[in-house]
Amino acid sequence: MKKSFLFVAIILIASLVLGACGTKATEAPAAPAAPAEPAAPAAPAAKVYNVVSLVNGNLGDKSFFDSAESGLKALAEAGRITYKTIEMGGTDQDQPKWLETLNEVASSGEYDLVICGTYQMPDYLKEAATTYPDQKFMIYDDNSYVGVNQNVVNITYKQNDMGYLIGTFAAKMTVETSVPNINPEAVVGFIGGIDSPVINDFLYGFLLGAQAANPDIKVDTRYVNSYVD
Repeated sequence: MKKSFLFVAIILIASLVLGACGTKATEAPAAPAAPAEPAAPAAPAAKVYNVVSLVNGNLGDKSFFDSAESGLKALAEAGRITYKTIEMGGTDQDQPKWLETLNEVASSGEYDLVICGTYQMPDYLKEAATTYPDQKFMIYDDNSYVGVNQNVVNITYKQNDMGYLIGTFAAKMTVETSVPNINPEAVVGFIGGIDSPVINDFLYGFLLGAQAANPDIKVDTRYVNSYVD
């Protein structure tokens, strides 16, 4: 029995040795495993800011209010912000609501940024921004509100650049007589809301663009005397 067990043991040892020899002859030794790279820390999720836009008028103006709304919508679709737009109306009867609404949204503590615009808002904004110094505000379309409150950012536009492009286009269209209702004479019109610096900045660019396209152009300029009519 001992001889049988010894024989089996020798066979097993021999097979292991032969197997090991066969591995050495046919396979290259395995390369040592590279040390595992430490996992990169996950990037922190970008903050999504909550914004409110106060429109001292109504959407549909095809100008500042609509362009601000378009920009906010693009940021929301990109996942950068959530936002709410409040149309406060633009008539004289609506104006008492402007300061009331500014104070209401600022005091709520709900919004990272409160946005408003136009030359009619600075006095109301100064009062609200002074009362709520921890609230961040932004105003657009006003050249006067610079350095008044540290918690207010002012954004202005180069209205005359856009006016120049539109003036050039309008003057060029006077020769496109194949287009219905085009007057073959070199006359174009400019209709402004109110005779004010910001509207006249548009007009200045419009005049230069039209004259660059046709030095003999005539521009009929008129004002509606309202931003909401």
